Amino acid sequence: MKKVLLFIVVAVAFGASACVTTRPIETISNVPVGNNLSKEAVARAITQGGAAQGWSMVRLNDNTIEGTLLQRQHTVVVTIPFTANSYSIIYKSSGNMKADPGTGEIHRSYNRWVRNLQKAIGLEMTRLGNTAQTTRTVK
Repeated sequence: MKKVLLFIVVAVAFGASACVTTRPIETISNVPVGNNLSKEAVARAITQGGAAQGWSMVRLNDNTIEGTLLQRQHTVVVTIPFTANSYSIIYKSSGNMKADPGTGEIHRSYNRWVRNLQKAIGLEMTRLGNTAQTTRTVK
């Protein structure tokens, strides 16, 4: 009987933890650019990488791009400050994402979407870097 009760308690605990849908908000900071890209090429990689993942990218100024993602009934807005050497992806706001400024938590999908954005930007930077190297070699 004690084993059955223990099993039920453990099963309920695991079931309750599986229902938790929030995670700490991840900030991606100072990702190195590499590939000797210009600042404009970095901006282009961020914009094109974001677009490839369904993000709407808007250049706010010479050093910042804002990305907005609409997924079903969820909205996420990030700020992406950048230089020719690095970029960061910083949470700005969201809608229907269970964001809690007090705990710094948000719906678990946010972190996945931002990591996918980072990967897409990295792929664009590699592509642009390879294109720049090929262009230099051809000359």
